[in-house]
Parts: sequence; structure tokens; C-alpha cells
Amino acid sequence: MKVGSELRLPPNGSFYYMLAHGALDEVASSRWSREGGSVTLVASKFETSMEDPLKFDRLELKVLPAGGLDRRFDAEHAGKYSR
Repeated sequence: MKVGSELRLPPNGSFYYMLAHGALDEVASSRWSREGGSVTLVASKFETSMEDPLKFDRLELKVLPAGGLDRRFDAEHAGKYSR
């Protein structure tokens, strides 16, 4: 199944997130911040096309040493965002 995702973090502290995976489409937006090796997304808006167990109000992403961000879904599944 094809997956597409995008995360935009402009310098003004806003964020835009989207994910398309099969019949699931979701978008979120609001504010982000960075502290040390973590980027935190706090969503005031989150829309999804179906029930989504991974829907978030707050999401912590790990900053990777070589650049990019790591999102852990569980012990076996992760996603990476990079430029």
C-alpha cells in the first residue's frame, strides 16, 4: 500500500502535517517547538477521513544526528522526515 506524508516546520513556529495511507487521509496544524534533541508538535486542528488510533494532540519527534526527525509508532515501526 502506498504511503505519502509531509511535515512542514516554518521558522515562525507553526506546523503543517499530512499523511495519506490507503483509505486513511489526515491533516494537522498548529504550533511546534524544539528543546534539545526533541521537536514537539501541539495540534489544535487534526482532521482524519476515518477512525485513527495514531491521531495526536501532542507528538514528540526525535532530532536525528545526521538531520531529519524520527517518529516512533511502536517498537517495530518508525517514520523519518527529512529535507
